[in-house]
Amino acid sequence: MTEINIEEEINAEIVINATPEDVEDHVNKRIRDALSEQIVEALDDMAYVDMEYNQETNMFDVTASLVLCAKNDIATNMQVQAQIMKQYGLDPEQIETILNAGIETTGGF
Repeated sequence: MTEINIEEEINAEIVINATPEDVEDHVNKRIRDALSEQIVEALDDMAYVDMEYNQETNMFDVTASLVLCAKNDIATNMQVQAQIMKQYGLDPEQIETILNAGIETTGGF
């Protein structure tokens, strides 16, 4: 799993002199542009494409898969998993061990 973070600065004059909608549009555009650039770079290093030869069509079928989620979605997912494990009687140390093993062996969730 690859985590992509950006940090941007926005001139105070833009925020003060613009409408809330314009500020939102400006912020979203800056974030989208910065994230898009980093995503393209990360995709170059990831194995997200699968190719398989199809004898019937004499073509290669290409499948690409990518999961995008926000960092807080991952935390929420882990909390849900922890609650389910707790229902099965696992203690906090066991739950932490299982979640850590998932992160270490798969590179994330």
